[in-house]
Amino acid sequence: MTLGRFLLIALLVGSGYQYWNSHKIRAPAVGVTASLNHDWNAYGYNITALEKFTFEARVLGTEHYSMDREAELAPVDLALGWGPMANPTVIEQVKISQSNRFYHWHVDQFPIPRRDIEVNSANMHMVPAMGGKNHRF
Repeated sequence: MTLGRFLLIALLVGSGYQYWNSHKIRAPAVGVTASLNHDWNAYGYNITALEKFTFEARVLGTEHYSMDREAELAPVDLALGWGPMANPTVIEQVKISQSNRFYHWHVDQFPIPRRDIEVNSANMHMVPAMGGKNHRF
């Protein structure tokens, strides 16, 4: 491989990473507060809030999407935990993974009852707040 070809490949890889990294949503690690209480239109989707939805949760994991159809509207999924699933001593014993818009968990030994894990954690498809026509994710 010639030096010119190597430099071109390095430049393309670096530029691609920079673009991808600059468009990622940064999710806070603790104390996520979300509220949805209005209607809006985004990318041709009409979104209507049926109920006010407010909560506080700990981010257990994030997964960014760019290739599926849903990524246009919801480019990131957050695995969230609340109640006992927001407790650091509990979540360090729960292995978290995300793929294909699903959240998976595994434990070697249950730090809390199974049902508490099931009802105090979830994968949520996040729709970023729209900041006008030039809003970027």
